[in-house]
Amino acid sequence: MSVFWADPERNKLILDRIPAGCWGEASGIAGAAVYLCTPAAGYVHGAVLNVDGGWLAR
Repeated sequence: MSVFWADPERNKLILDRIPAGCWGEASGIAGAAVYLCTPAAGYVHGAVLNVDGGWLAR
């Protein structure tokens, strides 16, 4: 467990800044990984695919 999850005040401050409103989990990258492994991503080169619940888009 993250020290941030254990502190209710800190946890709320962080969650309030994540547009998805929740902490990410390892399984959250599955869709992006599947996409990158398909022919649909065949022309994707040198890109950063942010899987962060919208953190960087805020």
